[in-house]
Amino acid sequence: MDEVTTLTGRQMGAFEESAATTVGSRLVTMLQQSIMPVERPFAELGHQLGVSEMTVLQEVYKLEAQGAIRRFGAVFEGRRLGYASTLCAVAVPEGELEQAAAIVVPLTGVTHCYSRSNKLNLWFTLSAEADRLGESFARLSELFSPYRLYSMPALRTFKIAAVFGGARGNRRVIPTAAVAAGTFSERERAVVRCLQGELPLVAEPFHSVAKEVGIEVGELLRVCQEWLACGVIRRMGVILHHRQAGMSANAMCAWLVEAAQVSRAGEIAAASPLVSHCYERAAFDIFPYNLYAMIHAPTREAVEAALRGITEEAGLTPGVALWTGREFKKTSPAYFITE
Repeated sequence: MDEVTTLTGRQMGAFEESAATTVGSRLVTMLQQSIMPVERPFAELGHQLGVSEMTVLQEVYKLEAQGAIRRFGAVFEGRRLGYASTLCAVAVPEGELEQAAAIVVPLTGVTHCYSRSNKLNLWFTLSAEADRLGESFARLSELFSPYRLYSMPALRTFKIAAVFGGARGNRRVIPTAAVAAGTFSERERAVVRCLQGELPLVAEPFHSVAKEVGIEVGELLRVCQEWLACGVIRRMGVILHHRQAGMSANAMCAWLVEAAQVSRAGEIAAASPLVSHCYERAAFDIFPYNLYAMIHAPTREAVEAALRGITEEAGLTPGVALWTGREFKKTSPAYFITE
């Protein structure tokens, strides 16, 4: 899902107090991307940091009390589960924006839905089992009529990294082909359904999952370790609210890049510590851009500076910034759930 955005000084916002402790910003980083599927994961984290399990849990509870934690669980690679996704956008009159958002917000397959500062003013992600995504999009297109709904699937992924905190990591995600969902047993699907939800912030969080699924803890941990190794699970950890993480300004930025330059430009954009997601997508007449990067920063000025920096370093013509307006929905993807 990973790259880590560096926050220092006042930018730490709600995390300033936590970062001042002995484990500090390194713990914030590791909580998001380094929790391992072992019986006592916070003890293992403490061992790596040279502190006690209780010290780690106390820091976790501080973040929870600050309202910084969105959930604790696994982040899955949907394509490995047989799912596909696309970014959708539609232009509707401002007076109909809430009504339009109400069409998609209740849908399990829609995970993020925002208004943005563009003629295409409502954007959302749509996911479904790979062989049903087209059908789902067609059904939504009918519901949005007479307004045209655009589908902008990723042609190439340079970075997926919704991780915020202290030290910066550097891992790009390479797209993989979808795997037939039928390759997962019903018990494995039950494990996915549990891990994609909210695990308890306790010393032995996997015990409740094992009990719910009806398997031994050791077997559950073995499955999780295998899924991490083969990429079914992207990472396991705490998912934070980016605004509480000090990143109060964000925009989806886009450029029109010549085909021969997309790889280099995508790598440059992905290298920015303020970019959480970066994709190549198809361009449309109404939105003639093919390289997208989501930039998060403490201020609007910092987002604009990052946009300029990427543009100059990659030698691109000026791009556009679609500022995030209203957040209608933000959830993690839900797999193997009946709509």
